[in-house]
Amino acid sequence: MFNRKQFSEDLFMHRNLKGISRASAAKQIGIHSSTVQTLEENVHEPRITVYYRCVRWMEKQTDFYFN
Repeated sequence: MFNRKQFSEDLFMHRNLKGISRASAAKQIGIHSSTVQTLEENVHEPRITVYYRCVRWMEKQTDFYFN
């Protein structure tokens, strides 16, 4: 099962710890800033390609949010 809530919180916290805007984070990840917003707000689950980009950016293992 995918832990969407934890993924959203971690994405938000990682971005804030770096002290960067959503737009800057999105550029570094390689996705649109509105996608970062919807992921941080826990609106929907990410597409698999977006998920992999985000976990790599957060320096997590790809299976980290699955239990």
